[in-house]
Amino acid sequence: MKRKYYNLLLISTFLTSNLSFAQDDNSDAIFLKLEKEYQLNEDGSSDFRLSKELKLLTYYSFHRLYGETFIVYNPEYQKLKINESYTIMADGKKIQTPDNAFNELLPRFASDAPDHNYLREMAITHTGLEKNAVINLDYSLHSEKDFLNIFKISDYLAESSPVDELIIKVKIPLSAMAKFKLLNSEVLPEIKEEGNMRVYIWTFNNLPAYSGEFLQAGWETFSPVLLFSTANNIHDYISSILKQPAFEYNVNDRMRKKAESLKTDSSDELDLALKIQKYVVKEFKLKNIPSSKTGYKYRQANEVWESSYATSAEKLILLTALLTTVNLDAIPYAVIPANLYNEEISNAVIKDYLVRVNTKDGSYFYLSNEKINDQDMAYELSDMALVPMSFNEDKKIVFERKRKNEINVKGELKLGKDGHINGIINAKMAYASNPFFDLKRNKSKAQQLISGGISSSDYKSKILASEPEKSTIEYTVASKEALSKKANYMFFELPYLKNGIEELHIHGLSGKRSFPLKLPYAFSENYEYKIKLDEGMSLVNSKIKREEKNKVGKVVIEIKSSVVKRSIFIYQSFISVDDYPAFRKLMNLWNDRNYREIVVVSDQ
Repeated sequence: MKRKYYNLLLISTFLTSNLSFAQDDNSDAIFLKLEKEYQLNEDGSSDFRLSKELKLLTYYSFHRLYGETFIVYNPEYQKLKINESYTIMADGKKIQTPDNAFNELLPRFASDAPDHNYLREMAITHTGLEKNAVINLDYSLHSEKDFLNIFKISDYLAESSPVDELIIKVKIPLSAMAKFKLLNSEVLPEIKEEGNMRVYIWTFNNLPAYSGEFLQAGWETFSPVLLFSTANNIHDYISSILKQPAFEYNVNDRMRKKAESLKTDSSDELDLALKIQKYVVKEFKLKNIPSSKTGYKYRQANEVWESSYATSAEKLILLTALLTTVNLDAIPYAVIPANLYNEEISNAVIKDYLVRVNTKDGSYFYLSNEKINDQDMAYELSDMALVPMSFNEDKKIVFERKRKNEINVKGELKLGKDGHINGIINAKMAYASNPFFDLKRNKSKAQQLISGGISSSDYKSKILASEPEKSTIEYTVASKEALSKKANYMFFELPYLKNGIEELHIHGLSGKRSFPLKLPYAFSENYEYKIKLDEGMSLVNSKIKREEKNKVGKVVIEIKSSVVKRSIFIYQSFISVDDYPAFRKLMNLWNDRNYREIVVVSDQ
């Protein structure tokens, strides 16, 4: 799961009641007005209408960003209608969008997905575009009553450009009951009755654009999000999805035969589960087809088996089906941010899926449905609520406890005048920092964990212990070319483990940050090396003591009597905008090349 944090497109910052932020003068465009209307009809069908007035401010805005509008829909259940489409040019001239500017396409995410080739995307090419022109578009989308089991809205309100005025309207019959929550905003709705409908209206002004800053937290953490549903609670919402054959986890004879063949070659329950996970991940291409476009309807496991791809939910279904076929106690879960799990929110913000396998000895572990995870996902889930995707009512919501994920490395290295390095490095890794699953699959993975001034050909690895919670690896170093020579000076970058904070590639942090930063978990890493030198050699940086300590964490770097110590502690995974400068100080010191390598001078 940890890598999922890296490629998410995430947005905006915590907003106050009026959302009264000045617009960015460097914006490429601005929504002068954006209005969205959702309506649940008496017969169970629903309607959505969107109208926008988008002012273009730069050439880039219409050459690359907003020259076209794309509307994805499901023609088997939905009907699209374009109400208006035109451009008001800078001089006030109105340019009507011509008929040949409307083209129906196959959505890119549905390519190479035959069973989803029924989906469509309306591409609208806007005309008359120039700086200070205003695009006007109004369209409606009607959904049949059988499309969705529950009327639900998950609307992330920030857009790719600032919005002067945003109006959200929701209409439901007076006979319908609904729950809603607006996250990260204190804007209250106007509630009124119109005929047989109850109408909720939220009005926002000066809404800032979302951002693509590095390592952002989820949208729902600090940006305004409207969650609205006719479900009573999350359980009702999940149950509405489960009422389809896919969640019966049916398998055919070929699937059963494949699972049994993997069982024959497996040494224990974990080994078998890992083999099945690898098969599902590798053999079925992941297609990011939004569930909202399929009506949250999924193919059965045996149907997925006959294809070469699967959506995320379908991989969950297939993985669960294969695991249970070989009598593993597998329970599928939806992963929801813990701070969003309460009875006020009847529309789950599902971030991921995973499968929990309960073993016969009373323990358990979690597997990703999308990737081959290197360790039990339990150690990354302390800020998540796990909701079972199962008909079995005795399955409860799970909240995993926090663990101390840590790396401790000690080593003795001898540096020679000839540039050779020899020595021993002992590495201990715990919980999320322990790649136990990788080592279980292939012991040679240990050889790939260490980096720095030595390459994989410079050492041999030996696994001293490997358990679910902790592993210990010994590295024997023998290198003839690890030292970089310049005149009488030699440079050596200290070895480090790649499965710790280095995996996030947090380098070159900007001076300012507009939005919170989210790490997969807190970090604790310690490195200690005793350096021995040939006669006639000495450390240039032989006495150093640098320490940075603040509310976010601590970094200590010390060189004394040929002993080099480096340690970093990040106490929290969520870094607020206010705490970002403190985090940046820690990382800048940790990444400073002057303290990541030792410099040796020789008298020859």
